[in-house]
Amino acid sequence: MANRLLIFVHFLIVVLAYSSPFWLDWRLVVAGVALNWLQIAIFGGCVLSILQFKENRSFHVWYLKQLGFRINPIKLDNFLRRYMPFIVIAIALLVQLVWQIKPLVSF
Repeated sequence: MANRLLIFVHFLIVVLAYSSPFWLDWRLVVAGVALNWLQIAIFGGCVLSILQFKENRSFHVWYLKQLGFRINPIKLDNFLRRYMPFIVIAIALLVQLVWQIKPLVSF
């Protein structure tokens, strides 16, 4: 199946992306979301997923299935692409601008 190192790197990037509102300046979070959308627009999906699975398949769906969860891949992908970026940005704005918590990486 997939290379263990690639799986680890993919998982690490996902964890860093979802935790970014707490350690990365909100402007960089917005830039990261924009880069993710650009990647999807250019390649039709996540480059790491395409490398890992040799097709446009969701890492989230694959990983959750490995953990034994039964999920609807279309609904999950729809949520991750349409809503999750805005949730991450909203959390970053709330934490950093409203609650005035300074991120570790700022400019």
